Amino acid sequence: MFCEKPTRLHHVDDEILRTGNDTESKGSPRRGLVVIVILRGVTSCEANRAGENGDTKVQIEKPQELDASWYHDVFAMADALVFEGRCWKFGDNVPTDAIAPTHTLVRGFDAIRDHVLESLNPEFPKKVQAGDIICAGRNFGCSSGRAVAPKALKAAGVGAVVAESFSRTFYRNGFEVGLPVVELAGIADVVADGDRIRVRVDDAVAENLTSGTSLRGEVPPSFLLAMLRAGGIINLVQSDDLDALTR
Repeated sequence: MFCEKPTRLHHVDDEILRTGNDTESKGSPRRGLVVIVILRGVTSCEANRAGENGDTKVQIEKPQELDASWYHDVFAMADALVFEGRCWKFGDNVPTDAIAPTHTLVRGFDAIRDHVLESLNPEFPKKVQAGDIICAGRNFGCSSGRAVAPKALKAAGVGAVVAESFSRTFYRNGFEVGLPVVELAGIADVVADGDRIRVRVDDAVAENLTSGTSLRGEVPPSFLLAMLRAGGIINLVQSDDLDALTR
């Protein structure tokens, strides 16, 4: 949802104080400094309306630091980039807000993982297994560009995401965090929820082992595949294979 006239918010001692464009509040940062905060259970629109109605404070809980230790050990990337698992099928326009729900973002990755895609399929966070495959329609990962969304899927153990098309931001974020994503036209027509799927990312091939059908798409550029093999862009930059970035 788009809100006009966004309110400037400053984080001050467990409180959010509204300030005007040309004034400063007690204890707030100097004028011109923009502070981004996360409101637990309060949308930006609600915060804007509170400011416009004269309310000066929005109470929030102090955010916790995210535990990112899962990043290096939750999922071992296969050198061959071949993944096999249960198909979890979703439709068109799956938003990042549904992948990583807003109310979980300040509660750590355990909470994010436990609620991933819950609003679209309550069984997914309860039953997803390491290596399972998400198959979806058009524009997967749309809405906000939060990079935590592909990280949440990786933390849940998802082997790969295959979709008719992706939001451009999600597509690039997926490679950068080491989550295999494959664009494959027609995938929604040849899979059903619960099918056994094998994905060969190097060849952009998805095989439905349940029905015996397969599809082939356009192979991602070699430097993106190198990024996946390294486990993400951070690992790639820290490795000795920097030439992969210019291939």
